[in-house]
Amino acid sequence: MIIGNQPITKRFRSSRWANSSLLCVTVWVGLSTGCETSANLTTGIVVGDSMAPTLVGNHNHAECCDCRFAFRFRELENGRLPTEVVCPNCGWKIKSAEISASISMGEPDHVLIEPDAKIERWDLVAFRLPGTAMEHAAATVGIKRVVGLPGETIEIRGGDLYADGVLLSKDIQTQQATRILIYDSAFRPASNLPNRIRPMLKKSRWHFENDKWLLLAEQPYGANRQQPIECELDWLNYHHWRCCSHFGIREQDFPVEDYYGFNQGLARNLNKTTDLSFEATIKLDDGKFGWRYHNGSKSFTCCLDGRDGSLMINGWQKPWPSMVNSESITIQFFACDGVLRIGPDIYECGFDDGLIDESDGNQDSANSLPLQFGACDGQVEMERIRIWRDIYYFPVSEQSRFLRADIDGYILLGDNVPLSIDSRHWQSVSIDRNEIIGRVKRK
Repeated sequence: MIIGNQPITKRFRSSRWANSSLLCVTVWVGLSTGCETSANLTTGIVVGDSMAPTLVGNHNHAECCDCRFAFRFRELENGRLPTEVVCPNCGWKIKSAEISASISMGEPDHVLIEPDAKIERWDLVAFRLPGTAMEHAAATVGIKRVVGLPGETIEIRGGDLYADGVLLSKDIQTQQATRILIYDSAFRPASNLPNRIRPMLKKSRWHFENDKWLLLAEQPYGANRQQPIECELDWLNYHHWRCCSHFGIREQDFPVEDYYGFNQGLARNLNKTTDLSFEATIKLDDGKFGWRYHNGSKSFTCCLDGRDGSLMINGWQKPWPSMVNSESITIQFFACDGVLRIGPDIYECGFDDGLIDESDGNQDSANSLPLQFGACDGQVEMERIRIWRDIYYFPVSEQSRFLRADIDGYILLGDNVPLSIDSRHWQSVSIDRNEIIGRVKRK
């Protein structure tokens, strides 16, 4: 057992309690007079992997030898390393002979626990694990995320959560905390591989220079300014690679799947997902920049005009706040949980209102090219594109597809869905309010 802020060591990781926590993140909280407390806040140290990437215990750090992307991954039982580590950004495989020389140990996250805070959906909470004895209080405290409130029935369907039949949409802060980075253009492989964002047309005006995509149009592509924007824009396609252990070509196009780069060495079936978000830094000089999101057979298209700061969304015009021509701006886009967001505060609508049916009978093709970026007129620069997938929830059995909370209970799930032991596994399903110690925040 660990009390207070005593450091976690390799020796502890091989102990009986640490082995059990590999399946369930545990927070070791100060429940005795020897613990650090301040203003009714208790400090804790995270152990285990079930809340990754939001919170992690002991873990490993690695840097890709090809793209130089730094990433974290779990420590296996008894401190073992996987036989192969794959860069989640470019798919480079670090072989077993190179692993020990390429990694370093990472310290566990520290948290604060607010014992009297109001508990709301999406909060992280510390709680006493089901079926544990009170005398082991400091060794039986877990941390999960609240997804279901008292009396609700939570359904897990298609990667999303439904409360009493209503699709739950995470707020932007929760989306940003739980999403998984799948591509960062700042880290390109040094090996001779194609750019994962590349022109759709052979005679495209786009060119890649100094880690930026540049487009310089001598004249507007279309004389008629009322043409649909999809006929005017010169498109770049994002090509998704399967950056995990698999038998196939590294640069082959794949649909986005619910792979966790943190879970190196974990073999399981992957689920396709189309819930994505991205951030891109652009600069417009009398140019137009647009993007298109594909969700299976449907799409959502936007176009930002640098001349007047207007934003065209599926043919509807809306002003872009504080738009200044020739200055860099960062675009944030979210397509998650049935909601489309630009902003965080510029535009929001539901999938039913924002997505347009463009089915061509080839849904696999649409899924493998989920994002496009386009431009025309004037000069356009685009750099530092980052793309994330949303967290994908799945049941562990047919019975766990529906989770019913008691009248005073909460449904709790871990952010690292494949590894977390949570309401999907517990016989009691929900955790009573009197078993919740408090709300958790990163220290």
